[in-house]
Amino acid sequence: TAAACGDGAGAPSAPPPVKQPDPPPALPTLPDDHVATADMVVATMAGGQRATLLALAKRGAPDPWLVADELCRRKAYDAATAFAEGAPRPAVEGLPAYIQSREAAPTPDDLRAALETANAALKSGDAAAVLAAAGPHVTASPQTVVEIRLANAVGLALLGTQKPAEGSKLLRSTASAAEEMGWLARCASLFLDAGKGAVAQRDMATAQSLAEQALAIAAQIDHPSLAAGANRSIAYCREAVADYRGALPYREAAVALLRRVTPRTRLAQELYQCFFLHDRLGQAEEGIKCVREAGDIWLAAGDTRKAADASRQAGVAYARLLRYENALTEFERARETLGPDGHPGDVADAWMNIGMAQGQLARVSESVASYAEARRRFEQLGDHRNVGRVLENLGSLYSQRADYVEALRYFADALDAYAEANNL
Repeated sequence: TAAACGDGAGAPSAPPPVKQPDPPPALPTLPDDHVATADMVVATMAGGQRATLLALAKRGAPDPWLVADELCRRKAYDAATAFAEGAPRPAVEGLPAYIQSREAAPTPDDLRAALETANAALKSGDAAAVLAAAGPHVTASPQTVVEIRLANAVGLALLGTQKPAEGSKLLRSTASAAEEMGWLARCASLFLDAGKGAVAQRDMATAQSLAEQALAIAAQIDHPSLAAGANRSIAYCREAVADYRGALPYREAAVALLRRVTPRTRLAQELYQCFFLHDRLGQAEEGIKCVREAGDIWLAAGDTRKAADASRQAGVAYARLLRYENALTEFERARETLGPDGHPGDVADAWMNIGMAQGQLARVSESVASYAEARRRFEQLGDHRNVGRVLENLGSLYSQRADYVEALRYFADALDAYAEANNL
């Protein structure tokens, strides 16, 4: 039935306001490491802030298994269980049972101490120290988070000591143990690490198979970062056998996944790789879109050198299409991005590219001036090879203008510069 307006009054009265659901509790800036996250979990648990604790758990990062294991180390089993209950499924289905097992049989302190030493050595790149600290504690059937992390460290150390077959075998068996435990994110990560060993042996078929296993698990637990890494690994394996058309869909899938995660610089790197694939496949326009977006991301992140390189790559791609106006715009953008105090070699290179584009546009006097600036900068760097390139480009410029006397002079100077570069 229609709402009554009452005595010919205007519009019907508004319905009563609908109660909106309470917003999720506001969280402070959240830590990225599991120890600091465990500190916050303990604090929220002690303060009775269960809603905040659950909101913290729902992030799914850092790895809930690491956070829960750290809480078990502190014997904060109730906090660990509450945290596990709030963490995203199915990545933590086995975590409550694991917490119960640790309460019944805590992980020995000597294993945790060995892991701390091994991790510090791993960060410093000391593979021998990793093997010394963690090696004696590696078991055939790891049953705990710490044991799996110790085996993971040893596997990576073996890869770092040129033992890819041994390292890959350990990482694969550890992945199976993590899967059996229910630690699926670490299982996927271990399969990817094992794939590095296969790549080192040039066994691309095995490396791709391991990446595909990682991808299936990452998709199962909706882990975009791991899924992106798996897609990237599959693409790499296909690129290694020159299957560029087969690699591109995996690169593009990685790009789509990385749009969901931070930092965005990882997205930029993947877009950069897509640029090269498109270029190899003759898809210049698509490639340019990718590399320009990568440059914008790097520029926003303050990485002016990578941003300038992206502009340079776009300029080179435009030059191959004979679109020199577009190329010049990109080369000038690269120079402006670097600024006068940018990396000296990159600034000099930008001036040389600008000179090339100006020459192709018949802006001869501007081209000569740009080349002169590039030459001056390369000479200051003692970079005789690039001085030779500048002089050779100037020779070509004058040759195109039918000024063969000047062209021969620059070509002769270029030969001298190349000879000096090669110590001839």
